[in-house]
Amino acid sequence: MLVSSENNSNVDSNKDRNCIGKVIFSKTEKYVQDCSGAKTYGYIRGQYRELITQGQSLVLFSRKENIKFYVKVEKIENYPITSGGFETKVTETATKVILNPFFEISSSEDYRGKYRPHNLVSFELDFPNKDELLEITNIPKEGIPLGVLVTNKDTIPFNYPLYPEDTIYQSIFTTGVQGSGKTIFHKLLIQAINAKTKAAIVVLDREGEYCNFTQQEDMANEGQRFFSNHDIKSIKPNVLRLSNDFFEANASLSIQGINPTDMLLILPELETKSAGILRVIVPQAIQHLKHDGEELTWKNLDKEIRIELRTSQFLTGVAGASIRGAIERALISHNLSLFDQSKKIKLVPEVLFKEGSVTIIDCQSLSADQQRMVALYLLLMLNKHKLHENNLEPGVLLFIDEAEVLFPVKPMSGERDYVLRLEEMIREPVRRGRKHKFGIVCITHRPTDISPAVENLCNTKIAFRSSGCKTWISNNFGKEYVYDIETLETGTCYISTMKTSHQILAKISIPFVGNRDDILKLL
Repeated sequence: MLVSSENNSNVDSNKDRNCIGKVIFSKTEKYVQDCSGAKTYGYIRGQYRELITQGQSLVLFSRKENIKFYVKVEKIENYPITSGGFETKVTETATKVILNPFFEISSSEDYRGKYRPHNLVSFELDFPNKDELLEITNIPKEGIPLGVLVTNKDTIPFNYPLYPEDTIYQSIFTTGVQGSGKTIFHKLLIQAINAKTKAAIVVLDREGEYCNFTQQEDMANEGQRFFSNHDIKSIKPNVLRLSNDFFEANASLSIQGINPTDMLLILPELETKSAGILRVIVPQAIQHLKHDGEELTWKNLDKEIRIELRTSQFLTGVAGASIRGAIERALISHNLSLFDQSKKIKLVPEVLFKEGSVTIIDCQSLSADQQRMVALYLLLMLNKHKLHENNLEPGVLLFIDEAEVLFPVKPMSGERDYVLRLEEMIREPVRRGRKHKFGIVCITHRPTDISPAVENLCNTKIAFRSSGCKTWISNNFGKEYVYDIETLETGTCYISTMKTSHQILAKISIPFVGNRDDILKLL
């Protein structure tokens, strides 16, 4: 995206503008407006030909009138034009563009709004200047700094909107192939959110990539300058490790973090009758623990449930024995060993949801099935903390890396039950999250690998270099951006907040905030 040399969005400056091309306004190349929008034609001068890309925004202006339009390049056509005599010929390469006007500014009429039909004779084209570019992209002057707009020379900061306040809690979906810059970006996002808000951030780290954040003094110059310019401080997150190895783990899940009856969702699938019996027994077991003054832990609850199973009047005869056996088999699930481990930090709201905290839940040593259980546990905890107990502050953002493993679009038969539970559990909290200050950040290699039920919940879409997802790019960014997104350089992405009330579509460059020694690996 290129920027004009003068930073003035006032149409009175039209007479001083550069001219990179002109409007073609004739009977055949005419201005057309219908229900789908407006269209006009123009040409680009030769020295600027290689600087024009599809989807780029330009300014269409008149030196005689105090009026201008913002237009988008829909299509670019290059072809030779030859003229001359029998022996001498001159060939010129013409660059014709199809333009879509989308905004009009007229100072003489004091009008700013939707484009209107005009006589476009003598109208010219120019790149937008810095002020116009900010207006076109709708980027706020203050917000969460995430990089700079991709321009020819000016450094224009990109700020993710903090207002309306619920924008960031409408959830974020990021996609990009391996090595495209996603991890560096999300480490910047986490630290920028931490610097500019009081939100509690929880990262479900499946690969151990978020356990360490580069400190500012160890960053490359680019990262150091960006942090200094935007008043961002390096963080040292609280890393809580879940593991089947007791000596490796320093944290555990806890029955106290969720509604105890929600344990039914954690357990392997039970038949309807067995689940119904357990739903009756669990509250009774909890009451007995309270009556006896015993702590609510999974070990104690499991013991009471088994006592209830042996003494319950509902479980007599052959049928009763069959139900009791099914429930007891579910209770010995290996996944439940992650609950209430002795002398481990409990993953409960008082630990995870502190104002301004950043917590990494390192679960890289767990199986994919156990990782899904941890994700479900966190969602159940958020559902209880945010929706049932109505704890508005602080806001909570849950980052889920490699989300396609937890929410596969085509789960295997043994995974299907848990995946469906996760999808169902994530839907309600996220839909209501904007009012209760809760959102998710889903990170994946390819959007077509993740369940649409999860992807559609996120109103901000971020695309790094991607492959095999032309339809998704077209639906979320526009068909004119498919080629550019598929060929993006590492550390460059498109961000779209078009489904929020603060609509932005911008191409930005991400500063490298990793270790200065690691930048050589990217060269």
